[in-house]
Amino acid sequence: MNPYRHDIFLQGMLQQPERYIGRREELEELLSRVSDSRPAAISLVGLRGLGKSSLLQTLASNPGTHEHFRQNIGLRFRNDPASLLFSFVEGELRPPDGTIAEFLVALLFRSVLHSLAELLELEDARLLPLERIVARRYHVRELRQVAQEQVEAARAEDDDDTLRHDFLRTLGRSNHDRLTSLLERLDGWGLRVIFLMDDFDQLARSLDNESSNMLRTLIPYASMVIATQQPLSEMVAAHIAESPFFNLLEKLDMVSLPYLSPEEARRLVLEPPTWQAATSQFRFSDNDVAFILELTGLHPDVIRATCEDLFNRLRRRSATPDADLIAPDEQPYLRIDLRRQFADSFAVLWRHRLNDEERQTLADFARADKQGSRYPARPPASALHSLIKRGYLVYEEGRYRVFAGFFRDYLLEQLGDALPVVGSEAALPNLPELTDLETRLLELLAAGGGEIVERNEIIVQLYGRRAVATDEERASAANRLDVLVSRLRGKLKNDPRQIENVRGQGYRLARRAGRG
Repeated sequence: MNPYRHDIFLQGMLQQPERYIGRREELEELLSRVSDSRPAAISLVGLRGLGKSSLLQTLASNPGTHEHFRQNIGLRFRNDPASLLFSFVEGELRPPDGTIAEFLVALLFRSVLHSLAELLELEDARLLPLERIVARRYHVRELRQVAQEQVEAARAEDDDDTLRHDFLRTLGRSNHDRLTSLLERLDGWGLRVIFLMDDFDQLARSLDNESSNMLRTLIPYASMVIATQQPLSEMVAAHIAESPFFNLLEKLDMVSLPYLSPEEARRLVLEPPTWQAATSQFRFSDNDVAFILELTGLHPDVIRATCEDLFNRLRRRSATPDADLIAPDEQPYLRIDLRRQFADSFAVLWRHRLNDEERQTLADFARADKQGSRYPARPPASALHSLIKRGYLVYEEGRYRVFAGFFRDYLLEQLGDALPVVGSEAALPNLPELTDLETRLLELLAAGGGEIVERNEIIVQLYGRRAVATDEERASAANRLDVLVSRLRGKLKNDPRQIENVRGQGYRLARRAGRG
């Protein structure tokens, strides 16, 4: 169990109110709007990496979020937060040509059925005998009991296929009729469906008048939050943007990168292991925390993902209280290796929505930050203001600097500047040129600090989790790893380090006696 893995972290955080760490203001705003007396449609706009997905996943973590933020829930639902039926929709699916409205209706209908089955603890929501459930407001516990009793009674009279057929027939003939009829019934039972549509950009570009009008017909019965990187109005044709649906959308911009306070950032590094009994003994030292936060800045997603990776690498190390888990000579390798997972996100930040003046200003700050100096000249006011507003630059220790060490290193790579990797020349003397996999393997073993790194962990890090999904794939990946280790050993023959095989466990990096 990795306490920093997103789902485990979220589950642990929401078990107790005092644990919450994240974009509190935006979460409270969204929850308040979608649970108001009348349903609302929210357009959540922001570039990738600004925390939109995390916000939606937090909203969908019923019932923890609802109980924790009960004071922000509308009066109609405040006494029974579980009656907010969050339905998370994966919006990145590509619709078939010419059938966007029907595709979207089917997607939403399946999503509601899945969420309803989970809420009522049913095998299949289509087993519900709808005509047997009286149209009145229920508490969720009561509705769950009534639904289960009625399903049991109906199954005593008919088989499941008949019940599913009756369920659909009762709702209507078309998917649109079925969806609106179901939403109306759920509203009558006291539930509020809230569609959460993440990564909606691909579908948004396919929206036509029929699909936008269909979405408008749902708003009297259900709220929705549509997350995109660009405003919806910029991704559809002008005549479609004039649809009444777009007049109902309430826009919520996420312009700047999300940041925690320094204290909350430390909490995010230190506290998650203590929320799980199995990991309660794991603890980063103060030096470890300083190293991590120098790399990540105060960005919550970068901190969590970095700690998730480090936990996988370091969890087997036994350390005395307050001892460092990360040795100083490991830090250069970790800095390089950990940054790889953020390359795509950083590319979006660097390449999109920055003009030439903003890029040049950011580049100058990165170079100054690398040298530990202040900005050498007065930056253009408009570029500086824009970069500060978006969160690319933060004010620390009396000067502006790039928001995270990882991002600064990425910028220097894009600019062609050599990165200072302390100790790398001494650590890799006269090595033949290494392939990318050989380099990653060597860095992974070096990060182990002489401890055994398990074979499965190496395989996952090098080849991905699919490589251990089945026995056949695991055996194939193990053979590839053996060949890779053998090849790397040959290139290390004149190096003071050697790769030791610990039978049945994994590998570790050691030094030859009398060398180095």
